[in-house]
Amino acid sequence: MASDMQQMPSGDPRIVAAREFLRSQSDIESTNRIMAKDDLRFSYGDQWPEYVQAQRTVENRPMITNNRLGAYIRRVCNNQRQQRPRIRAQAADGRASRGVAKVISGMLRSIQSHSQADTAFDTAYESGIRGGWGYWRVVTRYCRDSSFDQEIGIEPIDNPFSVYQDGFAIDGSDAENTIVTDLMPKAKFRQLYPDADDGANFPMMGNGDDIGAWIEREYIRVAEHFYTRRTPDTLIGLSTGDTMFASEVTQQVIALWDMSRIEVVRERLVQRKRIKWVKLTALEVLEERDWPGRWIPVVPVVGLVEIRDGYRYKFGLTRDAKDPQRMANFWNTAATEWIGAAPKAKWLKAEGQDEGYEQEWRTANVDSRPSLTYKPVTDQNGQTLPPPQRIQPEPPPEGIVTMLQTANNDLSAVLGIVDPAMRIGGNVSGKALNAERLQSDEGTFNFTDNLTRSMHHTGDIIIDLIPKIYTGERVMRIIGEDSRDSLVTINQTAGDKVINDLTVGEYAIEVDAGPGYESRRQQSSETLVGLMDTPLGVQIAEKAPDVVIRDMDLVGADAIADRLAAANPLAQQDELPADFPDEAKAMIQGLRNAMTGLQQQLEQANMVIKTRADVEGMKSAAATHREQIKADTERHSDRLWAQEERDQFESVERTRRHEAAIRRETALDVAELNAIADIVVQRMRGVDAARDRDVELRKIDQAVESASDD
Repeated sequence: MASDMQQMPSGDPRIVAAREFLRSQSDIESTNRIMAKDDLRFSYGDQWPEYVQAQRTVENRPMITNNRLGAYIRRVCNNQRQQRPRIRAQAADGRASRGVAKVISGMLRSIQSHSQADTAFDTAYESGIRGGWGYWRVVTRYCRDSSFDQEIGIEPIDNPFSVYQDGFAIDGSDAENTIVTDLMPKAKFRQLYPDADDGANFPMMGNGDDIGAWIEREYIRVAEHFYTRRTPDTLIGLSTGDTMFASEVTQQVIALWDMSRIEVVRERLVQRKRIKWVKLTALEVLEERDWPGRWIPVVPVVGLVEIRDGYRYKFGLTRDAKDPQRMANFWNTAATEWIGAAPKAKWLKAEGQDEGYEQEWRTANVDSRPSLTYKPVTDQNGQTLPPPQRIQPEPPPEGIVTMLQTANNDLSAVLGIVDPAMRIGGNVSGKALNAERLQSDEGTFNFTDNLTRSMHHTGDIIIDLIPKIYTGERVMRIIGEDSRDSLVTINQTAGDKVINDLTVGEYAIEVDAGPGYESRRQQSSETLVGLMDTPLGVQIAEKAPDVVIRDMDLVGADAIADRLAAANPLAQQDELPADFPDEAKAMIQGLRNAMTGLQQQLEQANMVIKTRADVEGMKSAAATHREQIKADTERHSDRLWAQEERDQFESVERTRRHEAAIRRETALDVAELNAIADIVVQRMRGVDAARDRDVELRKIDQAVESASDD
């Protein structure tokens, strides 16, 4: 950067102008700065006045700080973080298109995401809540050290007292001069500006020399000075609707007008505004260039503004809460002192009850003994005296407790924020909680509203810089409202047209406040699911099933929604590129409508074909049914015939078997009878033989007897 440096004496008019503005603005803002510094210290817990601290330190008295204010401030800041304002662009004239506005809105989100602008917004907002104001800045820088492409970013300014800015607008849109100072270590300064004077040989000239405040032993103050210059010029209106300044018209431009038959239709004198930027020390100018935008890119966030006696006071949430917070600290301390100064709980006992246990009773009011032993004693009448009893100290005065509660209530009332600790216990309905939250939001809405105004001005600054920084054909990352990123080509030449031309048309900024996209998506999903059982829900399911599924917090919801959208012509009209001309979109929409009509006719024809096919199917089914009945009848007849034959065969077979069985039984009976007859015959024959033998024997006996007689 040495080549950019211009070494000049401290009498350089740019350095003199910066020093004069810094001195005058310091004088104007001195009251606000003194009070804001005290507010910041107070909000962070330094809440006792210095003389009280000194007195109590000498007297060795407590100073309790119960910083309830800090909790209220965090609550307001966290509420803003949950409902961040969102910047988007809208077409503002006839040459602007909604498609390009959508691209610019995506670029705005991408710029904020890439530069982590949330940090800058949160830092400035909290600074405005605590001290009265804060700042962030819009910068331009090269994308990489190896690139010539530039980008826009948003950076925080951690120290609000390092900025000196004129103007009276809440958002800083009317600022004519702004200085941002920074104490840079001299070692770093020598690396960045090796040929610059770091003040090593600078003679300190005394307290009256304001240059001495710029140079310290190890640091040197570096300032960036934005200032406005206005020069007279003529604004020319062309027959094409474009405008130019007369100072920018060259002979080549005039020749081009003649070739294209472009004429000048109107003129007017203007004071052309230019923003200058110079980086300097108290000794020399380090860098200088023109700022490409229309506004100074340092944006304030102001808490509250009041004009009293002609002076413009700026303050935050802390200023009016100091006295209630001090009261709470004082009465907390008073209660602590009272309890701490109260005597220890003593024991009331008769003489002699501690005999033999003197040491145990001597430390009874400081030791946590589980039991105490005493010696029973009697009085003069011989009655045993009661055991020792503890004497309880006096409680804190009721006035201290009442004033402490009053201080806490006053703090909540002054801030306009409902303290959850003061809520009545028990179950609380959702409506009651929402009403309580709304009451707190209304009490601090002016802070959020001022933040919205500052973010609106930030959008104006960026949208003015976009066509000047993002020049030529480039592929940009944009972020949609649903936080999904995509790539789009800007300033793309297609024949005689330029797609996504950022230099044509006027675009305005809108800032939305309230719940973010994710919160609204969940709420809409719950509402849509609740409508599914209604006639309206049925229509939604028919016309936009992909929208319903996409809003659901499901794994794979996008894939399901994409498949549903592919079959839904209504869903496809949202998929046109943002750079499509309106005429082309209308033509495509007409073709889609015709396609929808043809599709309906095709569906009707398919219904007729399906009906005919159903009739033929019914006839075929009836014939098939008849054939099946006939076949079943034949099969049934065959089965009956076969069954009859089987029955006849079985009957004959049973008869045959029965006859055979009878024959067998008869044969057996005959054989048995024959056997019996044979036996009877044989027996009869045996009887005859025996009779014959008996006759023969008698004959023999008679012969024998006759022989004997003889």
